[in-house]
Amino acid sequence: MANVLTTCPFCGSGCNLYLKVEGDTLTGVLPSTSHPVSRGRLCIRGWHAHEFVSHPDRLSYPLVRKNGSFERTSWDSALSLIAQRLPRGGDVGVVGSARASNEDNFALMKLARAVLGTDNLDFSARPQRIADLAALKTALGVTCATNSAPEIADADVITIVSAALVPEITMISSLVYEALNRGAKLALISPVATQLSDLAEVFLQPRPGTEPALLCALLKSIIDQGLMDSSLLDRNWDAYDQFVTGLSHFSLDNIEARTGVSPDAVARAARLCGGARKSTVLYSSGLAHHPAAASMATALANLVAITNHLGQPSMGIYPVARQNNFQGALDMGLAPGLLTGGRSLADADARAGFEQAWRCSLPQAAGKPLPDMLGSVKALYVMGADVISGAADPADARTRIEALDFMVVQELFMTPTAELADVVLPAAAYAEKDGTATCTDRRVQLLRKAVDAAGEARPDWQIIQDLAQRMGASWGYGDAAAIMAEIASLTPAYSGIAHRTLDAGWGTYWPSGNGAGERLQLKGLSLQPVDCRPAIEADAERPFVLMLDATAERWAGDATILHSDMLRRESQITAADFPAGYVEMHPDDAQESQLRQGFRVKLASAHGEAQVQLKLSPRVLPRTLAAPYHLREKLCGVFGGVADGQVEGHKVYQPVAVSVTVA
Repeated sequence: MANVLTTCPFCGSGCNLYLKVEGDTLTGVLPSTSHPVSRGRLCIRGWHAHEFVSHPDRLSYPLVRKNGSFERTSWDSALSLIAQRLPRGGDVGVVGSARASNEDNFALMKLARAVLGTDNLDFSARPQRIADLAALKTALGVTCATNSAPEIADADVITIVSAALVPEITMISSLVYEALNRGAKLALISPVATQLSDLAEVFLQPRPGTEPALLCALLKSIIDQGLMDSSLLDRNWDAYDQFVTGLSHFSLDNIEARTGVSPDAVARAARLCGGARKSTVLYSSGLAHHPAAASMATALANLVAITNHLGQPSMGIYPVARQNNFQGALDMGLAPGLLTGGRSLADADARAGFEQAWRCSLPQAAGKPLPDMLGSVKALYVMGADVISGAADPADARTRIEALDFMVVQELFMTPTAELADVVLPAAAYAEKDGTATCTDRRVQLLRKAVDAAGEARPDWQIIQDLAQRMGASWGYGDAAAIMAEIASLTPAYSGIAHRTLDAGWGTYWPSGNGAGERLQLKGLSLQPVDCRPAIEADAERPFVLMLDATAERWAGDATILHSDMLRRESQITAADFPAGYVEMHPDDAQESQLRQGFRVKLASAHGEAQVQLKLSPRVLPRTLAAPYHLREKLCGVFGGVADGQVEGHKVYQPVAVSVTVA
């Protein structure tokens, strides 16, 4: 039996584990005892990370659609058909994956820009994060965590906003527990309670939609209490006067009426955050899916800036990523208008480097993000992404995909998106190939091949290279390490990163040039005004405010979870109790309305209605209802459909006033 060290394929914690191999079969996993994040521990997903790799439903040979059904075909025939039918330029869109390796995503980006000549380029998880990352870029100049994950354990104060860290990114949440055991204080801000709520020194629970106003009141209280770092006043802050003027509209005198949070609680949170010696801020999907995600991320960037909690050990901000290589996919330039390392496609020097290395001209104009691709392109090339299941409006995405002239999907399993493809290509899983992944704190780590790929499946980069050669390119990568060498040569942040050096330890942080990548030294900080729009209010006819909770059951519907026997059973426990889907209601409201757990109820808004079951939970506030995000398609009519967020391409569901009656 052999044990092969690799990086866990699930969340962005970046845990390392050993795959147990007998013959050519994965039989289990073991945690790495010395990895700086996992340290001998794994969450339930990590303990079962081997199961989906050998599942009998794995795609194992190419498929082509003929007369409405799939038929097995050869690799040569499949790739020749794709090369013939894929259009060039703006008529084609290319979609990568936050689960694919850096090398796979880089090869896909190169295919899009150097071979297909299109900048219609994205990855499936990014549209959910467009708004908050754009806000961080404006305020801090970065779209990533500023510090390493292990530093969380040494913070004095940890502020968590709209995040359920324990189920989403479990081993990073263990660092929070470690800090609390050491004596750190926790400030938690969320419209729904989480596993960490009872441990918080201050738990601020605003009504849904009022979070930006609460964060502005927190900033105002920090300044009013003299907790802003005075040395910052000597800096040449952009928009400082506008920032302070914007906060003048917020007062602790009316914050309870606006948000439901008491002024005393806000003032205590301000003293906690502003008075800390070492303070750090974390947020995740609950904020990213919020209609005002840009405002909230701006407020948090302002928070760490005015308290001067940046650029030092255990002082920074973490936009936590749920997928194992979300940061890597972003780093590889899988976004319209961006090259690797987050550099602009319009940057003449950056463009010149790529054009010289690739001996081609890159597309000039920025392309469309994924939500806007659908309905505007004629063909789609999808690698490792279930575009339908991941869309804000799955029904609309399905309709738009059905209207395409041609679609190719590279996948592990027959997902809802793959079912609509014209050609399906079997891809190798993480345990069947070499490569790298960049976890949520910018640590680049190795993926190591443990077993041969299922059937005729191939690594994504090899598939892409074979296709590129059929379309006239002269690529010659011999392995994934050669691709990383090209990434490092074209991407300053990844300069010096190579498979052979990563093999010696627990990876490396970017920027890696001076070995100081654990913490980013930020330049060009800019305090920004926060846009606070009025939140929805309930009324006598519709006395409840319904929200979608993006932190609840975030792994529902994930193909790798569904094809891991233990994880599938765990993920379906709640569904067994609530087969019609559920909405959470405070027990006091249920008692007043004479409703019980499990009752089938009708939710009716001004837009439409839907039926679900009732789940009683003190996690939600009175007169507030929370439904898990994966029920968005069922509840779409109640919300009046998908709305545009504050940033172009960000699709959201606005909280809505509803009535609740027995169905």
